[in-house]
Amino acid sequence: MIYFRNKDRFSSFRNDELRDYLVFKRVIFDFRKAYQLHDFDLKQIDQYLWQFGKDVFPKQYGKNEQNVAPIMTEIDKETAPMDDLIKKFNSDMESIYYTAAKLGYTPTYFLQMIQSMGGYKAAKQLIHAKTPQSGLTKLWELRRLDLSVEAHVVKPEYHSIFTDEERRICAERLESFGYKPSMGA
Repeated sequence: MIYFRNKDRFSSFRNDELRDYLVFKRVIFDFRKAYQLHDFDLKQIDQYLWQFGKDVFPKQYGKNEQNVAPIMTEIDKETAPMDDLIKKFNSDMESIYYTAAKLGYTPTYFLQMIQSMGGYKAAKQLIHAKTPQSGLTKLWELRRLDLSVEAHVVKPEYHSIFTDEERRICAERLESFGYKPSMGA
């Protein structure tokens, strides 16, 4: 909840107030209203938020941050930039869902995929599907292909986490809809 409050300012609360059940429940209702999640009950939203926190912040999950000293191995230091980039990509995939929902399109299957496997792995699966998902067509109808997984994959900032083949597949799908992405270097 704190992450989404800081990101989108959907509600006003202090971090410590989330321990109060009535405040927590109000914040969940604010969250549901802000992201137009009226088709989901509070339990589903709570489960989503729990899984999101676990996936996006795995190193903090289940740990008391005051008692955990940050120790990085040499491998951690080398992979940290890529891990951070994948976390950013995962966050972007979450944003796709909420932005689309604000436009009146709720890609429920996409949300389930990113909840169960994370945005990065979901994107890889969608890229390698034989045919593009119906969501790509829906985003084309809304004139918002910029919100597609494919448009994010070809962004120059994500060049290092996807293969040339994956970026080519995405660019070709986008171009088949008349969208010319900038693939960068």
